[in-house]
Amino acid sequence: MPTRRNERRGAMIEASTTQEAPHAVTNGTHTAPAQRFPMPTLPEGFADATVALSVPGGMGALVPQADGKTYTMQGFADFTDIVDYIKKTTYAIWDLKNIGLISRFYTPTTLVHTSDGDTFGRDTVIANSLTKIAAFPDIRDFITDVIWTGNDQDGYLTSMRWTWTARNTGYSIYGPPTGKRVVVTGIANCVVRGENIVEEWVAYNELSLIRQLGLDVREVLERQVSPQPLVVGKPGAAGEADRLIGQEPPPDYVPRHTGGFDIEDFVRRSTHEIWNQRLFGKIRDDYAPNYLCHTASDRELYGSGDYTQDVIARIAAFPDAAMHIDDLYWLDEGEGRYRTATLWTMIGTHTGPSIYGPPTGRRVRIMGITQHRVACGRFIEEWTEYGEFNLLKQLYAPQR
Repeated sequence: MPTRRNERRGAMIEASTTQEAPHAVTNGTHTAPAQRFPMPTLPEGFADATVALSVPGGMGALVPQADGKTYTMQGFADFTDIVDYIKKTTYAIWDLKNIGLISRFYTPTTLVHTSDGDTFGRDTVIANSLTKIAAFPDIRDFITDVIWTGNDQDGYLTSMRWTWTARNTGYSIYGPPTGKRVVVTGIANCVVRGENIVEEWVAYNELSLIRQLGLDVREVLERQVSPQPLVVGKPGAAGEADRLIGQEPPPDYVPRHTGGFDIEDFVRRSTHEIWNQRLFGKIRDDYAPNYLCHTASDRELYGSGDYTQDVIARIAAFPDAAMHIDDLYWLDEGEGRYRTATLWTMIGTHTGPSIYGPPTGRRVRIMGITQHRVACGRFIEEWTEYGEFNLLKQLYAPQR
């Protein structure tokens, strides 16, 4: 059963929920609804790349599902379910290059959160999409999973994991075309009301993209941070990383549910104990011995030992780091198996050595999205995306 809990936004889905009707056409004495652009038929094999809908429940035209029940999809005239909506809109807009459809599926007030900051409104989504397709004309998007919760009345929350491939034959934000073929991964979390995406979080493997283009990361970094206005004096005030209370140790996690295994408590407790309480030995308890982690910059970690080292190295770079779960939802696949989507924020101060270079003393904030597979009470596989290139910008942006 799809379920979610949200610490930051509180209620199910509230903010930024204006749903637009299709533009109308006036014909003398009456007003007729505008003709909708027909949604394309997905090519053979496209649907196979996406994990099927799992145990849908609580959804609001009637749609038969594998569990024998039917659910309504009011406000989604061209789609059979929320996964169908995600697949068809992605294919129609970016693979078929119908960029104008963004005006149908995004709103004038859609807020998009990225590692480089927030953008406002669908016009910015259109502009950024044009820039991307101009640089990578043969782009192809492959959706590898959609984790979701919600219904057609309250809205849906979706977490789409994707991979796109293309050859860089046009000018990009990084410079002239390189002719290189690239494979880029990412995750996009959306709030969907009716047919409108009203809020979105996007994290992708930009550092890997730059390297695949054959570019020098340091040179790209210098070009992108140098034109920015220099900060006069020190950066703005930053509060204490919210992990400790005075001189007390980090508090214990308080379970929200009692009796039996609860997936929400499992994810929240494990995250808190490992990242905030620094109980790295818990990784052996909560992670499978053959755990597989796909993370930023194409790093592939196998086994709890590799994963433990990666976590310790990241916290060593930011010793006061605090991890916060901003959003969490999941799909229950039955027999103790779950697919989870976690939106998180980590804040910390770069006072330790790391792959990012000598300590800079900079305070950073990192937004990331993680999808997990859980079975038999343990994490068994992970996909994590966060803006590692943006992290370098935060560390090395010039000041005076």
